[in-house]
Amino acid sequence: MRKFIYLLTALFLLVSTTTSAMLLEGKIDFTGLSTTTDNGSAVTSLMFSTFEIDAVTGDFIPAVTPGDTVIFSDLATIVPTIDLWHIGGFEFDLAAITINTIVGSVAIVEGAGFLSKAGYETTPYNWAYSSRRGNNSFSATVSPAPPSIIRTRSSFPPTVVPAPAGAALLGLAILGFGFTRRNNQVQHN
Repeated sequence: MRKFIYLLTALFLLVSTTTSAMLLEGKIDFTGLSTTTDNGSAVTSLMFSTFEIDAVTGDFIPAVTPGDTVIFSDLATIVPTIDLWHIGGFEFDLAAITINTIVGSVAIVEGAGFLSKAGYETTPYNWAYSSRRGNNSFSATVSPAPPSIIRTRSSFPPTVVPAPAGAALLGLAILGFGFTRRNNQVQHN
C-alpha cells in the first residue's frame, strides 16, 4: 500500500504545475461622434454620442468585430477614469493622461492605462483620441504600451492559474489515503 501512496505522490509532483495568464495583444481602432470642450490650449471635457469599432486585431477577435458599439464613459473632466470603455468582456481603465492639447483646430487626448479581460493578465495599453474641436467625428486607438512599461509593471504580478491535472491527482491521493485508513481499521478489527 505504501508503494501506491508513493506512486500517487510522485505523479502529483510531476503533473502539478502552474501557468501564468497571458498578456493581451492586438489593437482596436474606434470612430464616432463626440463633443469636445476646450479652453483654447487643452481639452476640458469629452462627451460621446456614438462610439463604435472601426478595426480590430489580435486577442480582441472574435469577441469584438468592426461595427460593434462600445460602452464609453463621458469625461466631464479630463482625468484618469476607471472603466473608460468596455466591449466584449474587455475593459480599459485610464490610469494617466499623457497628452491633452489643441493643435490648430484638432483636439488631442492620449493616456496610458490597463486593459483587462477574464483569462488574461491585466495589460498596459495606450489610448489616443483626436477630433476637430466642437461637435465632430473623432477617431481613437487603443494599442499595447511599449515594452519598457510592461517590464516595469511591478504592481501587477502574474495571475497564477492552477493546472487541473494536479487538482485531480490531489483528489485521487486523498481518496487513496482514505481507503488505506479504512482497510487498516477493518483488518485490525
